[in-house]
Amino acid sequence: MAVEATGSRYRQRTNYIIVIVCLGAALWFLEDGWLDEQFQQEHTRNDGPDLTLRINRLYAPVVCALLAGYFLVSTARLKGKKVAAAPDGLHFSGGRFIAYEDLERIDKKFFDSEGHFTLEYRAGGVLKRLKLSDRIYDNLPLLLDEIVRRTGAVPGAAAAAPPAEEPPAPAADPSARAPEAPPRVEKPPPQQP
Repeated sequence: MAVEATGSRYRQRTNYIIVIVCLGAALWFLEDGWLDEQFQQEHTRNDGPDLTLRINRLYAPVVCALLAGYFLVSTARLKGKKVAAAPDGLHFSGGRFIAYEDLERIDKKFFDSEGHFTLEYRAGGVLKRLKLSDRIYDNLPLLLDEIVRRTGAVPGAAAAAPPAEEPPAPAADPSARAPEAPPRVEKPPPQQP
């Protein structure tokens, strides 16, 4: 059975809240610019509406509506995102496929603290990187565990390559003297009353 990571529900809900706030702001600006007679009188000069009234009538509502549209499209795109760890490799919703044999490295250094990990893989002889973040996908811990299990990777090491050998130590120079380390001072444990 394939482990799947789908579009983040938290981000979807956040985007919907932003859409509601933007549409509410657009309605508020329209109300001030077109329906509130006191506001219109305060911001009308002899030669016509001043900049504040023009902003409330047109510019601010349009900007707010465009922002709402952007976040709606972003939410729709996020709903369709999916990564599946199948027996043969990683299948992405956009049609991308990464075979486990092509994985070179799994970098999960920032997974616990920042919620993302990076896959390095070869595609067409070119080394590529792909960052998977919990801000975009739900269920990433299970997906990462499945990738590590399927590749046999040791966390923090290369996924498909054997561990690199350590370079030989340089020959010791008898005339060079190593600096002495300061003495280690250990604090006694605190005493309890």
